[in-house]
Amino acid sequence: MSQNTVHRRNHDDPLDGKAPLVIGHRGASGERPEHTLEGYKLAIEQGADCIEPDLVMTSDRQLIALAKAEGTKVDRTIGICPEIKHSTFTAGFFGANVIEDALVAKLHAAYSNSAAAPIFIQSFEVANLQYLHTKTAIRLIQLVDADDVNADGSMPLVAPWRQP
Repeated sequence: MSQNTVHRRNHDDPLDGKAPLVIGHRGASGERPEHTLEGYKLAIEQGADCIEPDLVMTSDRQLIALAKAEGTKVDRTIGICPEIKHSTFTAGFFGANVIEDALVAKLHAAYSNSAAAPIFIQSFEVANLQYLHTKTAIRLIQLVDADDVNADGSMPLVAPWRQP
């Protein structure tokens, strides 16, 4: 395959014998406002396997659970891929790891402390994922950003993208 050839996979084809995981990133973007309960509900109705909310804490320190309730309505498990936003910044308001501790407590109560839970906790930051690694068995994802993708599939991680 030449470097100018782009392979596009038909989404109906299995991936290693399994169907692809469909993630409702920010809900049903383009059809409902992003990061709203109505957007997430519509993504689930449209068949999303997981919803991906950007996670922030309300001023009264509340996190809002939705996936389990909607999963019951559609009679299937709905996973969640919460992305912890601005952990270092918000630590100045709430204290270090308050968001992480609240998230883990809520997830453990709802799904247990298990790598088999239908959850992937995501963050661009490193320190909060290192902290979470000591607190939970739930799967963690290190997000990275890059300015491009090289022909060999690698990412040129140059400033400001050279680190998470």
